[in-house]
Amino acid sequence: MTIGSHKIDLQKLPRSKVSTLKRRAKHLGLSADEYALQLIEDSLDLTAEALNTPWETLTQPFRKALGHLSDDELDALVDKARRSHHKKK
Repeated sequence: MTIGSHKIDLQKLPRSKVSTLKRRAKHLGLSADEYALQLIEDSLDLTAEALNTPWETLTQPFRKALGHLSDDELDALVDKARRSHHKKK
């Protein structure tokens, strides 16, 4: 895949990821190159949006959903999620 003067070698990805990329691209009616380019563009757009959005706005859905919890309860919930995540690795 070539973007401007740069070439991205999708074969450097693990086979399972290339297979997933091709399968998802096909599902969307795109070539693997088109889908990979779309993913890159989407990622850059999302990053730009996150960098330009105030923290309060980004966290509002979480604060609304978890507003009934005390700080201690929220800390315990986050710690539990971290422990669970690290056990899976």
